[in-house]
Amino acid sequence: MICYRIICQKITFALDFLKKEDIKIKKFPDSVIKKLREISKEVMDEVGNHDDYTKKIYKSYYTFLKKVRPWTKISELAYLEGNN
Repeated sequence: MICYRIICQKITFALDFLKKEDIKIKKFPDSVIKKLREISKEVMDEVGNHDDYTKKIYKSYYTFLKKVRPWTKISELAYLEGNN
């Protein structure tokens, strides 16, 4: 969680800079996000099956994701979408 906070802090500074320079930030279209998600999953599957150690990490990561995602959708995501 500490790394996530540090990243958010750094991104905030970068966003302030972009605003000062009057640079407009746009979201990627849903089709692009979908394709990026597919490619990311392919890469994770490939890397996650490299050896026994990475298989263990890969399995742990996706098990955690599967457990936490339902809560994330009704907590953080719902909160963020409600504040746009």
